[in-house]
Amino acid sequence: MNDTQKFYADSWQFLAKAQILAMQGKRAMVIDEMPRYLKQAMRLQFNSLAYHFASYLHYFYSSYPSEKAKMEKYLKLREKYHDLCSIEEITQIAYLRFIGPINSTRAPSQETLQELSQVCNTIEPYLSHMNAPISQSIYTLLNVEAFYTNQLDRQVLYC
Repeated sequence: MNDTQKFYADSWQFLAKAQILAMQGKRAMVIDEMPRYLKQAMRLQFNSLAYHFASYLHYFYSSYPSEKAKMEKYLKLREKYHDLCSIEEITQIAYLRFIGPINSTRAPSQETLQELSQVCNTIEPYLSHMNAPISQSIYTLLNVEAFYTNQLDRQVLYC
């Protein structure tokens, strides 16, 4: 297991531990470690983990009126990563919805291409915020759309 995979697994274990402690009224026991996990999750583009860490921190600091700035900071991060998680989900659904059927058809219908274009317009701005597996799916969707709509200038090269 490489360091990234280890961090991913350790993070979910840490979140589980944090949730158990929170249910026992001991939320503060892990609060000092949480920002470090959040920062690393954001750096590695583990959007779901970042969302959970930011949510935990937001909830914790919302209990302390003197920590309003931290509460607002983590609320913004929570909202950002919630949106990114939604885009990941849209991408996964779109990939399943479009790529298989389009690959098995010589010429997809105009309706299918219009739906694909709408999805691509929604997900394209988030491309740089996604980890490799999701960004590969976005690249594929964008390139399939560009090919079938004859907009080859919109093709995206995967680096």
